[in-house]
Amino acid sequence: TGNEKFWTSWTFNKKVAEDFSDLIPHSKFKNSYLLKRAIPINQLFMTYLETDSMNRQYLEAEAIVLQTEQDRMLW
Repeated sequence: TGNEKFWTSWTFNKKVAEDFSDLIPHSKFKNSYLLKRAIPINQLFMTYLETDSMNRQYLEAEAIVLQTEQDRMLW
């Protein structure tokens, strides 16, 4: 259909995940969520560290994860 996802980006840092989620009641955002999951190593495409300017704010590292048929229930 053209809407399929082939990969998603996940953070290893809970604080970063919370900063990018809006879990405040009655916020302007209709939907927001936080997921925790174990990823099989064969779905891990790559990991990377953010640039110096992003690290000053977030000190983040992320993983790019390949999607499988099981991931369809998330999206």
